[in-house]
Amino acid sequence: MQFIRQPSIQQNPNPAAPLPALLSFSTDEKAKTRVRLADLDRKWIIEFSEDENSADGLVILGMRPGRTHRIKVTISNAGGTELAAAQELTHLTPAMPDHPYRNPHFTVYRNEKDKREPGVLLLSIHRAVQGRYGDWTRVQADFTFSWGMIVALDGDGEIVWYYETDKFVEGISRLDNGNLLFNHWDMCTTEIDMLGNVINRWSPSQNPYGVADGTIEVDTMGLHDQPEIMPDGNFLILTASAREIDNYYTDHYNLDGPREKKLVVGGGGIQDR
Repeated sequence: MQFIRQPSIQQNPNPAAPLPALLSFSTDEKAKTRVRLADLDRKWIIEFSEDENSADGLVILGMRPGRTHRIKVTISNAGGTELAAAQELTHLTPAMPDHPYRNPHFTVYRNEKDKREPGVLLLSIHRAVQGRYGDWTRVQADFTFSWGMIVALDGDGEIVWYYETDKFVEGISRLDNGNLLFNHWDMCTTEIDMLGNVINRWSPSQNPYGVADGTIEVDTMGLHDQPEIMPDGNFLILTASAREIDNYYTDHYNLDGPREKKLVVGGGGIQDR
């Protein structure tokens, strides 16, 4: 067993998720991979099976922003023979965005690590102006809904992954394949991998924001809130339907005001793949 091409590491080329890195190398036979990582505060190990293609790049997750990481790679074959890469690698992760409206600021007041499940905590980060939505100007609405971020916090409450997008992000679900499923403000449901690449995108066929090319259309008026994964592989999500109602309110604040026939939108649930 030997390396045909020694390991190298590069930052994820997708700027939407800049913290992951791609570790690539080639061997003369199938091999498992053990990656030992260390920064100034932590040491941890990531393992990959022999079926994961190291030539295309193994996705390295869990690195904090703005830090230099030391990386040691070891491979092993079915017979148990191990071989270490010729050199230790180093990788500097990019810092968080320096713009105040793109860098989430939060404080962890209490973190009981021994009571937490292993893994990371996913959060959907929003920005918004004060006041009721109906009272916002167009500029205020654009500021709120034209940006979104998902962050992953490790057991110490530190960011180890994030995904930045140009749309407000709603509830997030994790799929069995490791991808994330969530909703955007434009009423579309999106599946991404951990490199931030869009794998699938669903849109209501009657979407008032339009249906982009390559999007899977769903026969409904809208998709919103958090999609939930069902045992059969479908996902359950809230949608909308509309009907005309006689003698309906015409003013959100004055309940004694005049009434008339209005088109009212209500919620419901659908399943789709």
